[in-house]
Amino acid sequence: MYAQGRTGDARQFWEQSLALAEEQMEVHERLGILLERDLPAQSTVHLRRAAELGSATARFRLAKRLWDDYHLIEASEQLDQFLREADEYNLHWDAAHRLRDRMDAIFLRIYLGAGALAFLLVAIPAWQVYRRLRGASLAQMLERAPKSFPEVARILSLIRHEILKHNTAFLSDVGRALEMDEPDAEARTAVVAARLFGASRDRNESSPAPGRGSLRERGIHGRFLGYVDELQKVGRSHNINLNLYRKDPIFSAMIAAFEDLRGLEGLQRAPNRERHGLKLEWARRLSRSGHVLGRKAFEELSGVIRSLCIVAVDPATIREIFAQVVAEPQFAKVQIAEPQIAGEGAKIRVFHTDLEDIVTNVLRNSLQSSVLYSPKPIALGIDLVTEMDEITGLSTLAIRIKDRSSEQLSNEMLRGRYVERGMGITADLLSRYDGSIAVEPERGWQKAVVLRFFTVEEGP
Repeated sequence: MYAQGRTGDARQFWEQSLALAEEQMEVHERLGILLERDLPAQSTVHLRRAAELGSATARFRLAKRLWDDYHLIEASEQLDQFLREADEYNLHWDAAHRLRDRMDAIFLRIYLGAGALAFLLVAIPAWQVYRRLRGASLAQMLERAPKSFPEVARILSLIRHEILKHNTAFLSDVGRALEMDEPDAEARTAVVAARLFGASRDRNESSPAPGRGSLRERGIHGRFLGYVDELQKVGRSHNINLNLYRKDPIFSAMIAAFEDLRGLEGLQRAPNRERHGLKLEWARRLSRSGHVLGRKAFEELSGVIRSLCIVAVDPATIREIFAQVVAEPQFAKVQIAEPQIAGEGAKIRVFHTDLEDIVTNVLRNSLQSSVLYSPKPIALGIDLVTEMDEITGLSTLAIRIKDRSSEQLSNEMLRGRYVERGMGITADLLSRYDGSIAVEPERGWQKAVVLRFFTVEEGP
């Protein structure tokens, strides 16, 4: 009947046969093939049953049906089982291998796509965390790049003077005025908002996220972010990625304190029923930010500036600089005795790198002269003497570098910059700190080159 095209009769006959004996593999197989086009769901049921009863043909057609219906995993499992059970003489053997190759290609694409998606799901958050955590704090940059001291000190001094000293000290006062509900408290709050973030027409602009578009900000906050950007440029000039927004405890606290005051101008526009609660909230914010900006950050920046500009000159400092000079290639084959260092030293106002350059130049000059004109072994004496001017009451630290070289060196030669020995650089650096250099007689030595700096009395 099926061969004669009487599919309806064939289906009825096979279904009646299955009603009498359900476990007929060939009947299930034929019904599955018959119903593939018009009734695919019923076809799948019969093909699955025929495959369970041992039909290799039904298993292959079932795998193909499942694949076409996008049941990819089960289709692959059914096809693998067909390839294990059938052999090369099976009618569908070659077609099964072609289907297997097609499946493998599709699965490879799926795995690659899923792997790429999983990588992105992990990589994007990881990159965001890395961006937050990467970079150096200000202290780390100063440790790695001492040459940045002068520029960093200049910018920090501007922040301390222009931003903190004159523009944030009043925040706590305005906060107390709001808390006490003083008559002019809201007007003073509006003035604070305008000074911090610019006029109202500027504040209508969308606020950039920290670190992005910062220089378009207005008011004191905009100037502050401009200085932050300058510090980051200093870091880049020394090949250091400075992350002040998240890695530096001083600046991250300052940035957060400014951000905490965003929206302050909205207090005056708040409904009367909400205004009392908002006043108390803004009073707390102003007091908190006032403490961070007007006191804590001011003191911390002052400490950093002091650490950059004030050096404690002691025997250990001089000995370290002397060791660096002696290690230079030009003195590698010269026998040089340990320096005779006397005195306790004092604190002076100078950048550490500039002090190193000044003392290094004088020590190098004395050693070069001693190599040519001094008896062996070569030795230098260094005295750290604190001198007091009885008229002005000012004290100076005299660094007396003594040698036994018979080569002539006079104050006139030093004032003429003695360029061939690097003393011109020394004179220029000393002039920045109101320091002086002179040649003086020294008992037991040929001479002493004396460096004088004003001392600093303030604590560390």
